[in-house]
Amino acid sequence: MDIHKHSTGDIDRKENSINILNLEGFCEYLITHYKYLDGGPNNIDIHNYGEGPLLVIMFCQDEHGVLRCLYYDGNTIYTQLDVFQTIGCMDELEQKYNTHVESNGHNVDNVSISPKDNSEITNTFFLEVLDFILDKVDVPLEPLIAKI
Repeated sequence: MDIHKHSTGDIDRKENSINILNLEGFCEYLITHYKYLDGGPNNIDIHNYGEGPLLVIMFCQDEHGVLRCLYYDGNTIYTQLDVFQTIGCMDELEQKYNTHVESNGHNVDNVSISPKDNSEITNTFFLEVLDFILDKVDVPLEPLIAKI
């Protein structure tokens, strides 16, 4: 579907409009398109860590109740490496996306995810990664959110 920009006469594709949202606007978009399965508070939020705002989505927990999050600052997407190892989809993740594993200094390895073609990370790409992860989350991890 196309959106007509009245001020310039240009036509923009609807799916591209998500990409122009800043982190706060994108956070609001996510809250309206994803729901928490336990009926509790929506744990999609913006936090300020060091360099600036960071979108944090608590998307699953393990059998010990440890929460796993997906992080996005507008340029980088990352989560804990053990999420992909636990659900057994690391090979598929590496085939679909560029991945880079690094230690965060707290005995936890993180994996950053970027497009295979080395293009810019966009909000649309973030949604693709989020949906990929949510499609894979299964026992022993308990999904916390789902697309509405």
